[in-house]
Amino acid sequence: MKLIVTGAGGGLGAATAALLERQGHEVARIVRKSASGDSLTIACDDLADAQAAEQSVGAAVEGLGGLDGSILPGLSSGRRLQQAMLPCGRHCSARTSRRPSTW
Repeated sequence: MKLIVTGAGGGLGAATAALLERQGHEVARIVRKSASGDSLTIACDDLADAQAAEQSVGAAVEGLGGLDGSILPGLSSGRRLQQAMLPCGRHCSARTSRRPSTW
């Protein structure tokens, strides 16, 4: 599956992203700061900012080549991120916030 994981710079988000990658999923990591040149590690300072969230989701979907779901561990502003992901006509043809079937 092609998934977005927020908070993937550390803690629960990083552990979740690593587990999913080990299970064979393609994962785009949304982090606060990124020094990585990896196209699937996207920096976003504030996911509560609708424009920043939309840009991050767009970059993640483009890097993945589509989207099957998202995992938003501990994200208090998850509603804004999901709103950015809902107009999928521009970015993807996918559902959001769906647990991978392997869990």
